[in-house]
Amino acid sequence: MVLPDREPGVVFIVKTTSTAEAHELLEKLPLGVAGMMEFELIALGPLAPLAMLIAEPPRSQCDPRASL
Repeated sequence: MVLPDREPGVVFIVKTTSTAEAHELLEKLPLGVAGMMEFELIALGPLAPLAMLIAEPPRSQCDPRASL
């Protein structure tokens, strides 16, 4: 991920009940154990179901002839 005000980095999305649990999990990774990883934890809310994100749009939105 690249943001204008930050250096390029990687995004991990982990399913945990808290940012503290996510921190503990990341610290157990090899780079975390070696002290070679810095990270910022941001809590996310529930994500929209994947099916909604990749579903075909309704026919009326993808076929201009459908409104005739």
